[in-house]
Amino acid sequence: MSTLEEYLKSNDVNQTPREVFLSYVQKNGKDLEHVPVNRRDFELCMTALKNDKEFSYHFILSLVPNECYNDTLVDFVVENTSGERYFLFTFPEKFLTYERCMKLVYVSNGLELRDVPEEIKTYDMCLKSVQLSEGETLEYVPMKFRDRNMCLTALRSCQDTHEASLI
Repeated sequence: MSTLEEYLKSNDVNQTPREVFLSYVQKNGKDLEHVPVNRRDFELCMTALKNDKEFSYHFILSLVPNECYNDTLVDFVVENTSGERYFLFTFPEKFLTYERCMKLVYVSNGLELRDVPEEIKTYDMCLKSVQLSEGETLEYVPMKFRDRNMCLTALRSCQDTHEASLI
């Protein structure tokens, strides 16, 4: 079905609107965009995330109302993310913890450091990000952490990558 209207016409007339919306996003999580905002609740948003056929949570997260965010939803996205980046800016700030940020730094090959709030960044997080990103994220490392070791790590990581590409 291409639209919610077509889906509604072909569905069981005895279902409540909530049941219809729930079964609609179970088919494809991205269809949450067709559900009226005032009908989007936590369960509906979680169902949409769990049924995202492309596992690209970013789009669905842009549709989730702030009041639907909670630890369960955020942890689901963090734990089921692999290789994606730029989730941190979609989460309400109160859900940004060191552990969640560190996990996303790991799975994004360090690139998520860009969106980690300054007060959460630690020397170890920044060093790991610089290592994983092959020096690319040094620009997002606060000046207070940019010591000799940090800069040499960025340089070595970059140099190792360059040498490997020559082989």
